Amino acid sequence: MKDPKITAHMISELLKVKHANDIYLPECKTGPSMGSHHFRMDGWSMPKSWSKDAVTAYEIKVSRSDFLQDEKWRSYLIYCNHFYFVTPPGLINPKELPEEAGLYETSKNGTRLFIRKKSVYRTQSIPEEIFRYVLMWRIDKQYTNYWKANAKERLLNWLETQEEDRNFGRALSGKIRKKVEERIWKVAEQNETLEKRIKTYEEIKIFLENLGIDATRPYLSKWEVQKKIDLINELIPQTLIEKFKDTQSNISRVLAMIEDIEKGQREIA
Repeated sequence: MKDPKITAHMISELLKVKHANDIYLPECKTGPSMGSHHFRMDGWSMPKSWSKDAVTAYEIKVSRSDFLQDEKWRSYLIYCNHFYFVTPPGLINPKELPEEAGLYETSKNGTRLFIRKKSVYRTQSIPEEIFRYVLMWRIDKQYTNYWKANAKERLLNWLETQEEDRNFGRALSGKIRKKVEERIWKVAEQNETLEKRIKTYEEIKIFLENLGIDATRPYLSKWEVQKKIDLINELIPQTLIEKFKDTQSNISRVLAMIEDIEKGQREIA
């Protein structure tokens, strides 16, 4: 597959990537566009660091003739500590460059940058006007473009956050619903137990009333109830109690026989 033609725009994009963590401005001017003479560098970068404060300027060349005819690049030197040409591979021989100029070349397919000649560091007091230009005209545009370029990504992040919130809400509501259902079941179980106890207490109350004891009377003692029961047992002969039990048993057998007879009649019918 034939290698693509390396354009100035492709090289500018590679420089943006290289200086993604720095302040980097393509097409950086050295002053106002009107009213005075100014230069325009193809690229200008400054590290976001107090200790590493070297400023770098770039001149992009994609034509050999343009390189040979250009002399204005020397005017850029007062605005940087390092200066580099950036070209497609083989456009410039590093040996033909002066000491103050370095060289970057792209890969054959234009996707990477390689340093071919390192520029010397020049102690240079950067003129104030370049920083004024950066502050007044480019930083605001840079951040505006950043927010525009990342609008889709921010929207996707917002939608993802909304989906996470919905999933969290569904999970939380499910857990709350489960807890509420468990609590309702437990309360129902407790109510059933209380109803059984109340029924038992009612039966005891009726039993005591049949013995002639007022169950609603305060301070009713267990001893008093037991004494009443013992008295009744003394009044009823044991033989009579046994006869009552036998009679009850006989009645139960008769009722069972009647039930079997009725069942047989239903089956015949």
